[in-house]
Amino acid sequence: LRALAVEILGPDRVRVRWEKYLEHPLSFDALSAADSTALARQILREDRCRFTGRAAEQIAPLVADMSIEQIAALNCKKAILDAKGVHIDPAGNVFSGQCSGTLLGDVHTTALELLWQEFDPSNQPFWSVLFEFGPAGLLAQATSAGYKPLPKYASKCHLCSDIRRFFFDKGIFLSIIGPKACYGL
Repeated sequence: LRALAVEILGPDRVRVRWEKYLEHPLSFDALSAADSTALARQILREDRCRFTGRAAEQIAPLVADMSIEQIAALNCKKAILDAKGVHIDPAGNVFSGQCSGTLLGDVHTTALELLWQEFDPSNQPFWSVLFEFGPAGLLAQATSAGYKPLPKYASKCHLCSDIRRFFFDKGIFLSIIGPKACYGL
């Protein structure tokens, strides 16, 4: 896929995260469970990523080392606005290029250009909290609804994914948190 993308778009317009592993794959097959976990921790510490979806649930705990107080200093304004594009799934759901599972709209009901022009986080409670305070800003509402914070998180995205999963399961912010496929249902 990378070669095809480079052929069509040119080498300056194609980025592959962790390309070094694509070119030199690692094998975990011969490693013990403990060595496999240690290698995964080393890789994740060297090449931090956004932990969302299944990665937040299954991989992030391996490198969870941030307190909520540390994450509270991080908002999401730059991450969302600096996204180089959007993702559109086969159902027409539009996501910020950074945050799968947080809906900006649906291209079947609203043109993409209009969705982006009308995107005004200051007038949408969920987005305004993420922009100004990051996912830690959602904690008060989440804990009042029964959310139990973890002792440590791997990143602000790990915290956000955990809170969004909780909100999704409780039916909170369903116009923004979805679709079901992003939450393993």
